Amino acid sequence: MKLSNETLTVLKNFSSINQGIQFKQGKKIKTMSSGKSVLAEANLKDEFPQDFCVYDLNQFLLVYNLFKDSPELDFDNVNILFKNGKRQTKYRMTEKSQIVTPPDRELKLDAAECEFTLSAEDYHWIMDTAKAVSSPNIAVESDGETISIVTFDAKDDSAHTNVIEVGQGNGKSYKIVFNTDNIKMIPGSYNVRISFKGISKNDSAMKTFNEIEHEIQKWKNLDSTEYHTPEGLDALKQRINGVIESIPYTDKNSLRVGSEIYNSVKKTIADQAPTYANVMKDYSEASDQINEIEKALSIGDRVSSDSALKRLQSITRNNVNTNYGTRISLAEQLEREGGKKFISGLYGQALNSNTARGMAGHVEGLTTAAGFLNPTAWGAIPLQTPSLVGKALYGGGRVAKGITNITDLPGKYTKGILGVNTTRLNTLSSILNAANKSIDEEQ
Repeated sequence: MKLSNETLTVLKNFSSINQGIQFKQGKKIKTMSSGKSVLAEANLKDEFPQDFCVYDLNQFLLVYNLFKDSPELDFDNVNILFKNGKRQTKYRMTEKSQIVTPPDRELKLDAAECEFTLSAEDYHWIMDTAKAVSSPNIAVESDGETISIVTFDAKDDSAHTNVIEVGQGNGKSYKIVFNTDNIKMIPGSYNVRISFKGISKNDSAMKTFNEIEHEIQKWKNLDSTEYHTPEGLDALKQRINGVIESIPYTDKNSLRVGSEIYNSVKKTIADQAPTYANVMKDYSEASDQINEIEKALSIGDRVSSDSALKRLQSITRNNVNTNYGTRISLAEQLEREGGKKFISGLYGQALNSNTARGMAGHVEGLTTAAGFLNPTAWGAIPLQTPSLVGKALYGGGRVAKGITNITDLPGKYTKGILGVNTTRLNTLSSILNAANKSIDEEQ
């Protein structure tokens, strides 16, 4: 078979919606954007003899146009053959699972609430003016009397706008907003019918959808050889995740929309590049684990610095509120996964007060009072003062630098020095040196 100019025009237009496409036996062809926001269907002049899929429709058309005269197309189970005289190209088909395909059900439009005729001249003007002033949105709106098409920026009321009247209203007022990038029509005249059935009623969910779709569209416009790769898809997945993380946890619909698209991209990576997906699996699991630990510790991006600090300070305690030490274990794991140490700083903050906190503070007050009856009780106060204990430990670490291993000295100098047990002294030296090393690492 050969492809007519009409069929080539449709295929070129469909390639701007989705590069992957499924051809089915017959004259009807459909495509759907990767974000599932655009669905298109056309009846072709030419009839295809069998079902097959193409991964990159732009590349397919490029190969077709390499032949000076229109090539003859032939098919086997796995290849499309381009033939013209002594020249021949064997083009490999792809699996259906490797591309986004539209649903098999027939595309039907319910009773239209909005109908008008759009001339080729008006369509050309709308698209050119939107491009000239960089309008990201196009709306069909009516005040009940007149139907107009407006190019504008839905996020910026001060942006440029263009308006053109295209028909008479039916008494109903409405405004239907599209992303300009989603308008993928072949230049020409159209009878336009719009049904509101299926249009999102949730503005926040639609906003999330549009933001993610914008990221996908930017990725699609990048150089395919450099960015349409497993690594590039993974970068797109991370951009989508960035949008999801900005959604309030109470907005369940937006989170659901974002997660569905995120998982779709993730599945595409796993299907097309299983090796790369496995390499990134550990990183993804570690990131998810960190997020779960942050939730368990009640910290994260949505928690104020003051609240996060108070919750982190609680992990140094060993009581029912910290699940008897479980939180400190989670914090230690967070240090290992996150690469930044913070626990020692929490302990230091806990020891910076001149007086003990909580019940210990009351005991310290009783000790002070008891000192008036028995002055020897005042000797226990330094042991009850957090800042003095902390400074003593810090000073001990400094002193440890000057302590050498006693067993390394000649026996005549160490034997029975003041009756001190050398083994205990070496143990003290090791402990203080270890403490000193830890302090130096933190400074």
